[in-house]
Amino acid sequence: MIRTFFLLLGALVLGVLIWQLGPGEIVRTTVQLGWHSLPILGCYLVYQAARALAFKLAVPRSRDVPFLDALWIRLSGDAVRALTFTGPFLGEPTKAWLLKRRGLTLTEGFAATLTAAVINLVLGAAMGTAGLLYLLRYAEMPVPAARLAVGLVWMNVGFLVIAAAAVATRTYLIGAVLGWLGRAGFLWGRLKPDVAAVNRMENLLLGILHDRPGRAAAILLAELGGQAALVLELTWILRALDFATPMTSALIIESATKFITVVFFFVPLQMGASEGAYAVVFGALGLSAAVGFSVSFFRRFRSLLVASIGLAALDRLTRRTAGAPKGAPVMPAEPGTTDHDPEVPR
Repeated sequence: MIRTFFLLLGALVLGVLIWQLGPGEIVRTTVQLGWHSLPILGCYLVYQAARALAFKLAVPRSRDVPFLDALWIRLSGDAVRALTFTGPFLGEPTKAWLLKRRGLTLTEGFAATLTAAVINLVLGAAMGTAGLLYLLRYAEMPVPAARLAVGLVWMNVGFLVIAAAAVATRTYLIGAVLGWLGRAGFLWGRLKPDVAAVNRMENLLLGILHDRPGRAAAILLAELGGQAALVLELTWILRALDFATPMTSALIIESATKFITVVFFFVPLQMGASEGAYAVVFGALGLSAAVGFSVSFFRRFRSLLVASIGLAALDRLTRRTAGAPKGAPVMPAEPGTTDHDPEVPR
């Protein structure tokens, strides 16, 4: 019921924005992209490829997962994440489940998924903090938006400090939090976690983030490449709309809007929230709010297009595994530890 309310609220905000900004202006700027849509989509495909590379590098046995499989798995999980109310709570487990069907254990699948997600969140939090601080220092923002930006900055900083401390001290933070929630009575029945299994997963995660800094740096570089592709995409969009802004402006906009997918993960495709945030950020930088709306609208369209590819990939991956020939390798069981899982201190 609550999620439906937020979806309807997002649709209402979307309608109000269209009315206030002017449907004609929005349509004009969208149509103006024209043939530019092709190279813009190309930038987004580079972004997806870079994130797929980061995902592959995060797999404990990455040699067992070809790049194309990593790409299809990532697109499949992101399609579930974007098109449902569940966001990462179903999208990330979908990736882990698909990795299990490729021959990894479920522990390894979750470790790979969370490793890539954590590094992406750290990068997004760092970019978001820098972008919002720039707006607070140099841009004219409405008072409510400025207060929200301050709160988001503190949220980002808190996340970065906690993540850095957990990795530096090799602390099983996820297992500790879930264990506390279980003991406090917030989780029960099937929701009560197997803390030992969670710790085994975190051991693999920290095995990259703490024990293998070179691999973690490679994942971070791949994620940086993906973010650079998004900045280039936004720069191209603005140039196509006759806004000759420097690439630094696109970097600020891209950074300042990072919070949208995190805060509004439960709204499919962040409908309404994304348009509102882009309109505020564009207006604060002295650009047309209608252009900000159009940029967000176009980005949602290309995300929807890629999400449809992800659904097709999900169907392909599940059918291919189901129809595997006789004699194919049997999936390893999930009794607890495996030959690939390092021992976890009790």
